[in-house]
Amino acid sequence: MDITLGGQMYHSFTLRDTSLGNTVRVFEPANTRSDLVSGVANCIVRPTLVALPVLALLVWLSIGWSLAPLRTLSGAIRSRDINRL
Repeated sequence: MDITLGGQMYHSFTLRDTSLGNTVRVFEPANTRSDLVSGVANCIVRPTLVALPVLALLVWLSIGWSLAPLRTLSGAIRSRDINRL
């Protein structure tokens, strides 16, 4: 349930204990959730933006390193005489 108090929106949460007849109601500012979501998103996005270029560089280097023997073989075949392939 949303309630406006003093010009600010609040979410209210209610818990009723029917066996004892007690009711507990808690109010949370409506922007608290969006602030938490923004904080979590920043904690996820920033490391990802740093990690992606590093991972791309590592993939590029590992592919280049693994293709080095193929480049060597290609050069050896290219330097052979056409009659001695």
